[in-house]
Amino acid sequence: MDPNERLSSHLRIYIGDMERDYFHEYPEDKEFAVRLEKAVSAFIDAIETFSDQKLEAVFLFLQELPNLLQDRIDEHFTKLLIQKVPTFVERFTRLSIIQLTVLPKNEVRIYMQEATRCFVFGFNQASIALSRAAMEFSLRDRFQNMFSKTPDSSLNDMLQSRFISQLLKRTYNEARDVQFFANRVVHEQPATEQIAFDVLVKARMVIRELYDSK
Repeated sequence: MDPNERLSSHLRIYIGDMERDYFHEYPEDKEFAVRLEKAVSAFIDAIETFSDQKLEAVFLFLQELPNLLQDRIDEHFTKLLIQKVPTFVERFTRLSIIQLTVLPKNEVRIYMQEATRCFVFGFNQASIALSRAAMEFSLRDRFQNMFSKTPDSSLNDMLQSRFISQLLKRTYNEARDVQFFANRVVHEQPATEQIAFDVLVKARMVIRELYDSK
């Protein structure tokens, strides 16, 4: 299918046409709408990160009009997500299905699903941290299944153990890479999209070996 024929493309065109028609009929509203959009974007950025006191009066004004603020926040995120859908699709289709003979515990599935979604949505640091969590939980799960007890050691200690190195005959190096990049994200510097993708793939490879893939 032509990308321009996909639903997200039609929705982007529809929203653009709707705005253009409105401002054609009410041109006097355009300047206020632009200023309001900038104010709401600054408000959202302040909530998501931090802000100084330069825009405090603007933020107070917006908070005194909760219905207007919620309407504009709804509009902001709707436009943002629809604009990014093609990127989401491109990232998602880089991944492949993993078929396992034994399905992991629900906790592993939750961590991996959220790691994957964070990668798709562009949250690289969160994806890496959750990829590590999924891998670590799967290692602990397999250890518990084999020895009827949960290891009380850290991930680093587990990876240094002879048992884990024997268990991960094909993907031990990948497990080490996942640990390394997750530690770097937490303690040193943010990661790129490519690193997030590589870490996610390597964590999936480790989990696949742990749960005996087809």
